[in-house]
Amino acid sequence: LFYTSGTTGRPKGAVLAHRNLLFCAHAYCTDIDYIDHRDTCFHAAPLSHGSGCWAVAFAARGGHNVIIPGSFDPERILTALPRHANVAMFAAPTMVTRLMTHPLAGSIDTRTLKTISYGGAPMYVADIKRAMAVFGPKFYQLYGQGESPMT
Repeated sequence: LFYTSGTTGRPKGAVLAHRNLLFCAHAYCTDIDYIDHRDTCFHAAPLSHGSGCWAVAFAARGGHNVIIPGSFDPERILTALPRHANVAMFAAPTMVTRLMTHPLAGSIDTRTLKTISYGGAPMYVADIKRAMAVFGPKFYQLYGQGESPMT
């Protein structure tokens, strides 16, 4: 069951079949990034939502899934980046804003950051421009609803 917040109606639990999750993994590899055994997905958002959908894609392609413990902490993400290769992650726009405004954002080596997929809420144009100035052109905006997530 994939629980939704009810953005377009009442909150509910949507039943996702294996085929939904398989399509989600295919959509990631087709639309966002190529994944292989050298890639890493950071999970700093709930695995019960968008970030968990990426776990299937990375596992299916032999990549690594790294769960960043505790509540979202930009410093934990930024200090973990240099220790992992080809890092992708899902983040809500507020998480992206917290990452780019953290004091370490301009000084930490982010060359291993491959992609940040963001969604779940609007992203202000000024914020995404600033994020690209800090991290480079590594952002992918997506939309997905609970019944067919991240596709």
